[in-house]
Amino acid sequence: MNIKKVSLLSGGFKGAEIVFLKADFKNNRPVIHTITEERKNPIHMDFERIFKDLRIHLLEIFKIANNRLSESEIKTLILDTDVHSIEWDGDGFIIKGDIEAFAEKRFKLPAGKVQESDEYEGYNEVRGLIEALKIEAVSYMDGLKVVSDREMMLRWLEARKDSNMTKEAFELLSEEEQKTYMNKTLNSKFGAEIEIDVDSEDETEEEEMESVVVIDDESDVVEIPVKKGKEPKSPGTVKESF
Repeated sequence: MNIKKVSLLSGGFKGAEIVFLKADFKNNRPVIHTITEERKNPIHMDFERIFKDLRIHLLEIFKIANNRLSESEIKTLILDTDVHSIEWDGDGFIIKGDIEAFAEKRFKLPAGKVQESDEYEGYNEVRGLIEALKIEAVSYMDGLKVVSDREMMLRWLEARKDSNMTKEAFELLSEEEQKTYMNKTLNSKFGAEIEIDVDSEDETEEEEMESVVVIDDESDVVEIPVKKGKEPKSPGTVKESF
């Protein structure tokens, strides 16, 4: 799959949007379709970790993080920064995100295209992260990696989304108390109901799969496996280029 862009929805808690190219032939001429697929299920940990690793690069590109700052100051800046999307081609990449400027107020960091000729020191490292992201995005779209309820709860707390609980306080709760709190939080935020043990992830591998057919305007059919019970996604957005 020739992926060209990945965007997170609500930091990945509500899924991701993935843009990829699909080659085809029309009247014996090669046609490239640009297809946008959206998934509503939360991204898994390895997927999220790549976006976290991109934060320092976004800060460096804007020269917000520099050698005049202490290590602790840079760590604070990273925690205050979110990367929402990254797109790329053979010529470079574009990282977009935002940073907390004041309490309850964030500013966008819509970076321009960074090319190898710009001599950004972290260019090759970002390229490596892109290659890793391609692998995780395919695993995510194919349903090979899913997030457990407990993992999702811990990530929600790490992102400081809950003013009533911290990750450290949550981990001190008993198993039953954790399950009760997860039920309350995940059900209200995402409509999730916790019915299994908080540490169990085995059932996710046994869920049945059904196919959602995505048809572009050239009548191409793409079979996308999704978990049974989820609503089918809308058809991909398709563009043509010759």
